Amino acid sequence: LKSRYVTPVADHRLLLKRHLTLTAPIGTEDTEIYIVQNPINCPKTYAHTRVLQFGGEMITYEGYTDSAPYKFIGCKRGAFHTTVTEHKAGEIGGIPEISEFGFECAYLDQNSDLQDEIAQKLARIYNAGFAFAYFDGSEGTNAPLPSTLQTLNTESIKRLTKHRFSVRARQKHISVGIYSAVQTRLTCLRPTYSRA
Repeated sequence: LKSRYVTPVADHRLLLKRHLTLTAPIGTEDTEIYIVQNPINCPKTYAHTRVLQFGGEMITYEGYTDSAPYKFIGCKRGAFHTTVTEHKAGEIGGIPEISEFGFECAYLDQNSDLQDEIAQKLARIYNAGFAFAYFDGSEGTNAPLPSTLQTLNTESIKRLTKHRFSVRARQKHISVGIYSAVQTRLTCLRPTYSRA
C-alpha cells in the first residue's frame, strides 16, 4: 500500500473484488458516498480492508447503509496518501482486494498487463544474483484460483534466467519427492513382528 502502484494515484489495474457505481457526484470534502448497488457484504470487520477505490483515489469508510438510499458513511478521503479528487455520478469504482492478514498490500488484476509488469520487475531482481524463488500470499488472485495462480507463477518463472529448469523436469522432481516421502512414511508405519 506504500508502493507507487497505490500512492499518490492508485493504479486502475488493481483488483476490485466488487464493482460499485456512484449515484451522486463526490466533492473533495464529502464524507458520504452514494451508490447504486446495495453494499451488503462489503468488508466491515477489519479497518484496513474497509476501502473504496474510485479513479486513482482510495477512500476508507466506517460503515454503510443496506437499505435505500445506499451509501458509505464516515468516509476518509485520500487513504494511503492518494490524491483527493472529485468524482462524477455514474463513475464505476469498487472495493479493492486488500489482504485481510494485515500485510498492507493490495492485489493486482491478473486480467490486465500489470501482471506482466510485476513479473518482469521480479525477474530483474532475481536475475541480479538470487538462486531461489518462493511464491506465497496468492490468496487474492483472480477467480478461478487454480488457473490464475498457475499463470501468475508461470509468468514470473519463465523470465528467470539463472538456474532455469523445465516445467517437465520440475514436475518429475516434485513427483519423485512426494513418492519418496510416502514410501518413507509407509515404511515407518509397517508393523514389526517377533519371531518368538
